[in-house]
Amino acid sequence: MTLLDGIQELTVHDIWMLGTVFLCLLVILDDFFVDLLAWITGAKPKQLVRTEFSYMESLPQKRMAILIANWHEAEVLERMVTGNVGHIDYKNYQILLGVYPNDTETLAAARRAEAKLKNVKVIVNTKDGPTSKGQMINEMVNYINEVNNDPTQAPYDIIITHDAEDIIHKYALKLINLRAESYDFIQIPVFSLPTPLKELTAGIYIDEFTDSHTKNMLVRDRCRGGVPSAGVGTAITKSLVADLLKLQNGQFLKEETLTEDYFLGMTCYEMGVKAHFAAEYICYNDKKTNRVVRDYIATREFFPQRIKASVKQKTRWTMGICLQGYEQEPIEKKTFFGSYFLWRDRKGLWCAPLFVSSLVFTLFFMGAFFETGYWPELDSMYFNEWFIKLMWANLILSGVRLVERIGLVNEVYGIHVASLVPIRWLLGNFINNAATFNAVYKWTVSKIKGEMPKWSKTDHIIPVGFGDTATQEVPAPALIQPTEVQTT
Repeated sequence: MTLLDGIQELTVHDIWMLGTVFLCLLVILDDFFVDLLAWITGAKPKQLVRTEFSYMESLPQKRMAILIANWHEAEVLERMVTGNVGHIDYKNYQILLGVYPNDTETLAAARRAEAKLKNVKVIVNTKDGPTSKGQMINEMVNYINEVNNDPTQAPYDIIITHDAEDIIHKYALKLINLRAESYDFIQIPVFSLPTPLKELTAGIYIDEFTDSHTKNMLVRDRCRGGVPSAGVGTAITKSLVADLLKLQNGQFLKEETLTEDYFLGMTCYEMGVKAHFAAEYICYNDKKTNRVVRDYIATREFFPQRIKASVKQKTRWTMGICLQGYEQEPIEKKTFFGSYFLWRDRKGLWCAPLFVSSLVFTLFFMGAFFETGYWPELDSMYFNEWFIKLMWANLILSGVRLVERIGLVNEVYGIHVASLVPIRWLLGNFINNAATFNAVYKWTVSKIKGEMPKWSKTDHIIPVGFGDTATQEVPAPALIQPTEVQTT
């Protein structure tokens, strides 16, 4: 039988089955391409060894401003600020709390923090809330710009964006201070705080951010594909702030976007800014367990623990990154990898219909087997052998991808958390694709009505007890060199 004969034998049913399996394979191979790039470039978190740590400790401290935009954060704000001020190992910084005048409870909490902590200042928005996170941060940047232009005041050398739920790492500011010697845009990794294993929805963020921030973002950084801002733990130097204000008519962030942080990173990429994804860790011996601890210098926070809240959050991400992204002016200074990773940012739009097709395919396949005792085959016998090979390729490569993710999660959280990666992977696919369809629906409705999509805030929580009292300073751990780790 010839190829032409085989094509003529294909039915609509065959085309659907063969097409679904083939497209799924392409999606998996796309992820394997990133794995290949990680291996070629050696993109992985870096250990901060004694010599570099000592140099980091000895550097003069640049003045930093931590910007926290708030709307209805009264329950967590004061404790978040108190807890972070108590353990951040850095002196020359100030926390700016952006609050709306009509959010009286949050404003009161912010004023209490300002009264008891000398390095906290409240910035009251000129507008009633809610507006957008971008607009609130722009108000705080306006204040910073006034200070920087006032010769009687000490200027802010670096600004850092954070949320009211963030646990800032003890050495995060010192690491930013170190890397700011070479880069104008620095992104600290973001990890989910550990949650009970039964909290599968929250666990999805453990898996996804570990995969992204210990591999994917590092590959992107090494390949000069543009480093998006995560919205928290993003540091921008004074000179870059000035350039952004000049470029965007006095706006630091684009106020009309739902994902202002993502567009900040992409705008900096278009400008040719020297950016760095600072995935670094220190190793030391835990005196209690006498085991080597790998402590990642990362922002930690809780993510949504319910499916509905997760879909809501990821709907906003999809609308901002994918749909609003298509409406933005195209990036002009793109390299091959810039274009490639930009496509990866938006590929969820095209993967969602494929997810539905593959789900129907799986149900059909399993149903046919249980009914007849045989796996379905194509009507075209010419392509049936290829169909079977593609099925096996998908199965094997999916298994390899899961094993790899288990390994990455194990490095950060331990094997007890990593063991549930396969279950969370199934739930994560459902949530991500539900969010994509919801985003397309809401975007379409907004276009029909001629209205801009509304910014939706995520509810924030922080660990119980964090910030209840001032945290005692903990001495710097005795760091371990890589050679010592290998022999421990």
